[in-house]
Amino acid sequence: IAKAISWRKKSKDSALAVCKRMLRVFASVGVSDMRAAEMVPKEFGVPMRAWSSPDELRSEMPAELTSWLSKTFSIEKAWLLDGSGLPYKLVSGYKDQQQYFDFFSERKAEGDQSGLLTVITSAKAPLSREASGKIVVLYQQKITVAGNDELYRYWCLAPDWWFGHSPCVSNLVALLAIANAFGVPIVGKLASERKLTEFREGKLLASELLDRFLGHWYPDDYLFPAKAPEYEWHSLVRSSANEYLASDSLSKARLTVEGIQLRIG
Repeated sequence: IAKAISWRKKSKDSALAVCKRMLRVFASVGVSDMRAAEMVPKEFGVPMRAWSSPDELRSEMPAELTSWLSKTFSIEKAWLLDGSGLPYKLVSGYKDQQQYFDFFSERKAEGDQSGLLTVITSAKAPLSREASGKIVVLYQQKITVAGNDELYRYWCLAPDWWFGHSPCVSNLVALLAIANAFGVPIVGKLASERKLTEFREGKLLASELLDRFLGHWYPDDYLFPAKAPEYEWHSLVRSSANEYLASDSLSKARLTVEGIQLRIG
């Protein structure tokens, strides 16, 4: 009996934690509990009162709700269920830039014209050869859900790269070049290493990380040597990035995306 009671308590606590994370996702994109009730598909049968607290939601939560939230806001379902790992779906293109090309192609096919690439780092001087610090790259997309616009979802394109490790920098520049070729705006933000670690561990959501930045920097300076004070270092990085973009997997892509090679060459 004691074991059964303990199991039920753990199950209840786990479901409550899931509901807290779901409400946190809505809050992170500026959606109040009541607006969340209006956005969720009616066929799920979640009553309005359920959105008043995590405990109320726990008692009314259908299994479909986590899948819907995961798909709608590009949230990792595993994070919703146990709170570990990255909160957002990962596009892993390290040393395989074709993954990024395919990702941006999919966004273009969807008609997405609101995308924004944000490079967040803890490096104090990210444009210098001596730069050292974590790198996180996020793609932000504006979406409309059930008539609610001004909402955003995110993908993580680099969860834990590092300035100071030259392959990471070259991969970053190759990624920037592909984003630039697709016309995606690029911005840079500075954040503490602790905040980037918390994001990687699933303790911070994208908007929470982006709202706590410490300053700005300009990642696309790596693409355009006329802007860059460290010409020789940037030329070396661009040359290495070109090797990733000239790989067999991107040979056809370079024929269809005008200017990838030109933009960073």
